[in-house]
Amino acid sequence: MTVAYWDTEGGSRPPRLLGEYKGTPTIRLFTPKKKQKKKGSTAEKIVLDYNHGERNVKDLKKFLEYQIPNFVDRIKFGVDEYIKIKKKADKYGLPMAVLFTSKPKSTSTSIKWLSTEYRRRMLLVEIPPVDKNSKLWKLIIGDDGDSGEEMILPGLYMIPPSTNGDDDDNSKSKIIKYEDDDYKRRKLQDFFNEHALKEPVFEPINVVNDDNGTDGTDTDNDASAKPPKEDDNNKKEEESKKEKQESPGGDEF
Repeated sequence: MTVAYWDTEGGSRPPRLLGEYKGTPTIRLFTPKKKQKKKGSTAEKIVLDYNHGERNVKDLKKFLEYQIPNFVDRIKFGVDEYIKIKKKADKYGLPMAVLFTSKPKSTSTSIKWLSTEYRRRMLLVEIPPVDKNSKLWKLIIGDDGDSGEEMILPGLYMIPPSTNGDDDDNSKSKIIKYEDDDYKRRKLQDFFNEHALKEPVFEPINVVNDDNGTDGTDTDNDASAKPPKEDDNNKKEEESKKEKQESPGGDEF
């Protein structure tokens, strides 16, 4: 976030964006709306006056840290929740940074910051050590006959994006481990810079099969046995362009 001030004794009227004020000092927070009219924009703001404590460093810092956007996928309920997140990563062709934490405490300020900085370029997944997550290590990283990797917490792993939505294309042998013991923000940022996508992704790039092994379309046996007509393909492409797509790392976080 950016901290700025307006000198009310300068003689000029404050910009319209700042709004009216009754006294000084007035402290306001301007936060971009989650759903902007224009994709990728941050122009539309939510305005919040600071009335959440004393005007000292401790209370102001606590207030600002609480307001930091958080786009971390924090898993609390185990395998099914992870599979849902994995499908989202496959759908948008995104790498996943999977962080196994050593304590079940809330998401740190640095991890929140990183989730915002790399939003739509990767998914940041946090797995705290709770009972319902006990099977996730073996599912994602652990020994499957080829790997001798032992669980050491905290542990950070980068799962490369799948090129076609298949798990076979994204095997455990391709997972990249964060080898440093330093989990400070700058070190993590260097690691993420190396493996995150260079440009943000706003539209799905893969068809992700549902639990029945289909792509979610309803077709009977006769229809699926015949290739669709060219006109039907063109119609579907036009409808697909008009359809409003969900964005990765959006309100579902």
